[in-house]
Amino acid sequence: MNDLSKKIVNDAVELAKVNALNVLKGLKFDDIKALVEAEMTSIIKPLEDEIKTTSSYWVKIRNRLYISILNNSINSIVNSIQKKIREM
Repeated sequence: MNDLSKKIVNDAVELAKVNALNVLKGLKFDDIKALVEAEMTSIIKPLEDEIKTTSSYWVKIRNRLYISILNNSINSIVNSIQKKIREM
């Protein structure tokens, strides 16, 4: 790759970084929360499925506790993400 090609590629990468950062900084609390909730659903669903299929009360209690903790942590996770984005 010659110097001109390297310069063009480097400039394109830098522009992509700036654009990505602008998109991240433009995300609102509700946007980030929706993304986090979607990810939480993928974690919580197997726990809920296990509650339905197990006869163990300990597993049911444990999974309900995990689900409660995960659901209650969503706002903290979103705030942490927003803080990291602001620091970029």
